[in-house]
Amino acid sequence: SLGLTQRQGAEKLGMSDKSVSKWERGICLPDVAYLYSTYNPAVLRSIERVIKAGKEGGAMVGMCGEAAADPLLTPLLLSFGLDEFSVSATSILATRKTISLWTMEEANAVAEKAMSMATEAEIQEYLKSVAK
Repeated sequence: SLGLTQRQGAEKLGMSDKSVSKWERGICLPDVAYLYSTYNPAVLRSIERVIKAGKEGGAMVGMCGEAAADPLLTPLLLSFGLDEFSVSATSILATRKTISLWTMEEANAVAEKAMSMATEAEIQEYLKSVAK
């Protein structure tokens, strides 16, 4: 807790205290999807750290969802050491094919370059340019 009242929190966020109250009660929630992208450098660093920490701890590391099925992210996830790509049934064959197209040497080179980039747009454009 930040020790703020609803009104103080609302003022800091530039909105009404009624909106904050609705969030707290789960009546409506803000649309924050635009704040998240798997291609964001900070998100990619977090994914890499989680995978590496799991591997260092001796755990098998898997990922499920849209990111695991994203063919642009495949070389990065392979380079990071992801063990299992859990994808929807409709994505299994395409994901397996994409994985089979990459050598670890290629994936590591792509990951090294992508992780040196500063913006989401740069990373996404680069991954598009090297996609298989």
